[in-house]
Amino acid sequence: MMNINEMDIIKQLTSIINNNRSDNTDWILANYILENIPNINKINIMDMSEACFVSRATIRRFTIKLGYENFYDFKNRISNMFAYKNVSYKKDNSFFYEDFDIIYQKVCSMFKLILKEFNNDIIDDIVNKIYKSNKFIILSSGKIYGVLKQFQEEFIICGKNVLLKSRIDDNFLFKNLTQDDYIIIISSSGKYLELLSNDLENYKFDYDVVTINKDIEQSFNINTENFDQVDIDIFNKYGITFIFDLILNEYRKLYESINK
Repeated sequence: MMNINEMDIIKQLTSIINNNRSDNTDWILANYILENIPNINKINIMDMSEACFVSRATIRRFTIKLGYENFYDFKNRISNMFAYKNVSYKKDNSFFYEDFDIIYQKVCSMFKLILKEFNNDIIDDIVNKIYKSNKFIILSSGKIYGVLKQFQEEFIICGKNVLLKSRIDDNFLFKNLTQDDYIIIISSSGKYLELLSNDLENYKFDYDVVTINKDIEQSFNINTENFDQVDIDIFNKYGITFIFDLILNEYRKLYESINK
């Protein structure tokens, strides 16, 4: 069964190589894994030890730090996540991508659904909750962390600090949240929310969910008769960006009107 580690692993590895020097041991190990994604399930700890000029104990500590029991557990659990068959827009049982005119049609159709569901009243409600909040937190899987990072920076410029989290493992932060704080969870298919469910039960804060799964309650739901009407990859790449563009645009208007 997939867990939060699998959804978060790409963000963890890329964060290591983006934020450390290339002579750092963690950088060397993360970079080796990312360079060998197609064959990760075939690599053993001895291969990696020799290639990276580190001990097997160092590799074990690294994989434990990433949230796995050992290197064997790590490579077997993530190998399917990295499989080429999971590339975005790839046709089923095919080595070809979807034609871009089809992608364009899907994006346009999705934008119409978003504009229908995220009407002015809903956007205004979200913006007011964000503005009035003491802490504003966005929870999402690592897969769409990069999409949200740009909005984090723009909200900060508008005077609202935003925390981006992929896990609820900061007990001090989450146990001290109150009704004056606002949390949005991004869970396109509902899987990420399901993985968080046990942790969420330990806390008392309220939250809203952005999703295309019509079966999720207490959410800003992109309602469709059939779940497949909105493509997950399309939504993650363009839908979330569009929704937060709508929110940020209205937030800027509110911020400027109050701070004139």
